[in-house]
Amino acid sequence: MIDDMEQKYLEAKTRYGPQGYHTYKLHMNTLILMSYLYTPPLRLELSNARFTKTLRNLEPGKNYIYIPQNGKLVKYVLNEIKKKHKPIEYDVGYPMNDDPLAKRLTEFIKMSLREYPREYFITLYTDKNKPAKKAMTTYLSSMFADHSLNVNMFRSSYVSWLYSNNVSTNILEEVALKMRTSILTFMKNYKKLNSEQIRVKRERDDDNRPITINEADDSPAARGPVANPIAAIPQPQPRQPHKEYKDPIVLRRARVNRYIEKTGGREAFNERQKKYYKENSKTLYIKKLLRMYNTTKEAIDPIQHTIKKYKLYKEGNEWKSLELG
Repeated sequence: MIDDMEQKYLEAKTRYGPQGYHTYKLHMNTLILMSYLYTPPLRLELSNARFTKTLRNLEPGKNYIYIPQNGKLVKYVLNEIKKKHKPIEYDVGYPMNDDPLAKRLTEFIKMSLREYPREYFITLYTDKNKPAKKAMTTYLSSMFADHSLNVNMFRSSYVSWLYSNNVSTNILEEVALKMRTSILTFMKNYKKLNSEQIRVKRERDDDNRPITINEADDSPAARGPVANPIAAIPQPQPRQPHKEYKDPIVLRRARVNRYIEKTGGREAFNERQKKYYKENSKTLYIKKLLRMYNTTKEAIDPIQHTIKKYKLYKEGNEWKSLELG
């Protein structure tokens, strides 16, 4: 999916230019999705994160994306305290050597900053100077038609992928730290174990090994995953509507049908429609043109032939027509 999005972005860049609204929207969507699939997914910390090229004198309580000057991986610097989790900084990617997805994410982030110099990592589609903040959840869900996906689904899918591959406890511990949660939460929420089934032993050896967690009945095999994770997107289960809920589309269709029957039936209605569109075809077409020129995100102006033919003129930033009075 990300490969397709990157390809669409490159095509839009050629067609609309790098600064076009559609181009930048595709770029932001690709960046957001990579950030949730190519490294352990966070909550919404990235929605207000700033770029930085230094790790010195960073503002407490603010999140940053550190861009190294050498060939190293991009680093997340999360100074904002979330659910009592202390500030943390780490390289992007899955806990493995030479993670190819971490390198790809790093390259894309660096390219993003070169192509669109800006302060914030994820911005509004319409304003590169403002952080996306809560709008990022809307952007994320809008990428998948007919599915209301959210951050928690990506996090859940990632953890489910880990357990399906029976990864070691050490890897679970490192991933939990990066996701700003705990391995105990993993076990309670995804393994469905109660507190009596989980015995947590906080042991560190001379090498300062991560926390070891032993389960009473079910201990995962200490081996790595088969492949690097591309989170499986869960299919959302549709909720049953409330018994008194009335679909507005159904209600509107019923009103139209009542009107049609009241005014002579379907055949008479169709004849009136044909007559109306035939008599007003020019006016309707002009209105359609004006909507296109006045609402399209990219700046589109009519050609001289169209201006002359339909008597168009510009008043301020809005196109109008003398034909409409």
